[in-house]
Amino acid sequence: MKIVTKNTTQKYLMKNVPVYQDVSLKDIQKELLEGKQSISRIVIKGNVTNTRKVRVKELQELTLDDSKYLLYVEDYHFANISDGNDTIEVLLPKYIVDLSLHNDGKKQWHITYYPSSGIYIVDYGLDIQ
Repeated sequence: MKIVTKNTTQKYLMKNVPVYQDVSLKDIQKELLEGKQSISRIVIKGNVTNTRKVRVKELQELTLDDSKYLLYVEDYHFANISDGNDTIEVLLPKYIVDLSLHNDGKKQWHITYYPSSGIYIVDYGLDIQ
């Protein structure tokens, strides 16, 4: 998973997509509001709380700039990720919830942000070593 995560971040960098690492959520959110990118990559350390199922209507209202990215209600949950400075609501893949990764404390979260919908989608959650 670490190799896939590193390669995904490298792919974003090669496409000149902004990648925010080791920056607080508070600072990232301010920059994202000012940015003009269609997507951004965020790597933060934090905890997941308030996991809940996604309703079909909530998902239907989301639009993503990447039309190849299809969202299915059975594949995601909503959750909050907090880094101690701020909290964001994210779409969390069901496999992370199923593996109970969110119960193990602080993780390194790799997130893609889509400004067109204002949604953060978690791609990976890695243990911090």
